[in-house]
Amino acid sequence: VDADGVLRVHPLVGSALASVDRTRPMVEMRRPRGARHLVVRPPGGEAVGSPIDDLRGIEALALATLAADALGVAGRALDLAVAHARQREQFGRPIGSFQAVQHLLADAAVLVEGMRSCTWHAAWAASALEPAGALLAARQAKAWCGRGARRVVEIAVQCLGGIAITHEHPAHLLLRRALLDDALFGTAATHLTELAIRFPEGQGNLIASSGGGGGGLDYADSVEEADLRRRLRGWLETVEHDGDGDDPEVRHRWHRVLAEAGWVGLSLQGGTVVDEAIVNEELARAGAPPAPPIGHLAHAIRLYGRDDQRRALLPPLLAGTERWCQGFSEPGAGSDLAAIATRAELGDDGRYRVTGQKVWTSEAVWADHCLLLARTEPDEPAHRGLSMLVVPMRAPGVDVRPITTAYGTHEFAEVFLDDVVVPADDLLGRPGQGWEIAMALLGFERGPSDIGWTARLGRRLADLEASVRDGRREATPVQRQALAEAWCDLETLRLHVLRTTHARRDGRAPGPEGSIDKLLMIEADQRLGHVVLDLLGAEAVLDESAAFPGYVWSRAQSIFGGTQQVQRTIVATRLLGLPRS
Repeated sequence: VDADGVLRVHPLVGSALASVDRTRPMVEMRRPRGARHLVVRPPGGEAVGSPIDDLRGIEALALATLAADALGVAGRALDLAVAHARQREQFGRPIGSFQAVQHLLADAAVLVEGMRSCTWHAAWAASALEPAGALLAARQAKAWCGRGARRVVEIAVQCLGGIAITHEHPAHLLLRRALLDDALFGTAATHLTELAIRFPEGQGNLIASSGGGGGGLDYADSVEEADLRRRLRGWLETVEHDGDGDDPEVRHRWHRVLAEAGWVGLSLQGGTVVDEAIVNEELARAGAPPAPPIGHLAHAIRLYGRDDQRRALLPPLLAGTERWCQGFSEPGAGSDLAAIATRAELGDDGRYRVTGQKVWTSEAVWADHCLLLARTEPDEPAHRGLSMLVVPMRAPGVDVRPITTAYGTHEFAEVFLDDVVVPADDLLGRPGQGWEIAMALLGFERGPSDIGWTARLGRRLADLEASVRDGRREATPVQRQALAEAWCDLETLRLHVLRTTHARRDGRAPGPEGSIDKLLMIEADQRLGHVVLDLLGAEAVLDESAAFPGYVWSRAQSIFGGTQQVQRTIVATRLLGLPRS
């Protein structure tokens, strides 16, 4: 179809092509030399559509379909490998109980779920967006799924062992299909190059609406969400804010400003987690400091506190007039919370006496209260002997010692507790319920949507892209492609967060699937950290503030809130059903 709406129909002939894929015949179609074409003019000379848009729409549909095929291949490979790992025994036990195998399969599961999120979005975009937008979504899905499917099948081959490289096992058929899916209509590298040339502007809307039919995700805002976004943008234009709020006092003042305007804790005041995610995204988009990271604490109080505790504790927490910290990690019990040694002994006077030490306690330097995990039932098994207490940080016996980070801040601290008296009424939940509360709290703390980190990363990348786009910073073709790859990873994280946030509209706490969110966030953050270092070059090492703080923080992402290895074990045992070691 040309620009005047004239349709030319050409005869084509085909000839068979050889390929590695044994399940799908390939044919090369071409126009015979000298063949004449048929010209069809629309009635009255009306144009039948933009040829560029037509081609974009066709390409978007083709790429989305190939992404879906790659997803199916990867899902099948993962299923085969997991089934094998459950049954195959070595050294007297199933190989699925070996941590090395568990972590390989957990990585594959994370890739598959990321692929699923990209594919769903590309399928929606093919019918809901203009051709240019649909093609952008399809390129992202094709790049991520093409690369992801190959990696998942490679992991499956490793876990299946020697049988996977025999003719009789289907693993080689899946690998062949994955290779062809990646190559058809452009490899991952091809689409990353296209994305780098065009540099997608911004990250789009974070949140999926439930307004779509058929039970699927509608990636546009609902009417209510669009109104919330519009009102928040209008409010942000009327207030002053100081960058990302690195100074703690600036940050705390900003939290009170947000709270007074009604933008904090929406899911605890008649809204949803989707509303809170919109707030986090719009704050990042405006370059404002983030909302206070208190959702995990507030939801723990909401879910497990008595009515009088909720009335007393939640309003000042949400208003920012009282600050909180979370006392979990200890020198001898980092990710192993069951090994916590801090003791809280209940006396005949109805008061606990708390003794122990906490470390890496965020915001402890400024906090008024600490939600403290302590051992109250010494005769019970490790997990069942823990309870959660609300401890005043100004109480006698509490000693807070700041920890200076590698980039010069003091957001973490050691907390020493020496015979600190806490009334029994300040117990959250039941005695021995601390482990359950801690797991629910960590689910909120680990979620990229709950802590607003997805939007923060998107803002950092958008600023970097803008500096290249407007010529302030030079970038080689390799560096531009690395930027596109970082965008692809962040977009996959964003789209996956849409799914998990959408599933929690009813207010329930995140489950073990939150570990997949965390693992995707780790990869996206750490890749972006490397891209920033490489793009800045000498500036990154000559200017302390240029890249080093963000880079070090990205390395911490795979440590705090449960290490990357702990998250993989959760995925392997609780989501894939592999036997515990």
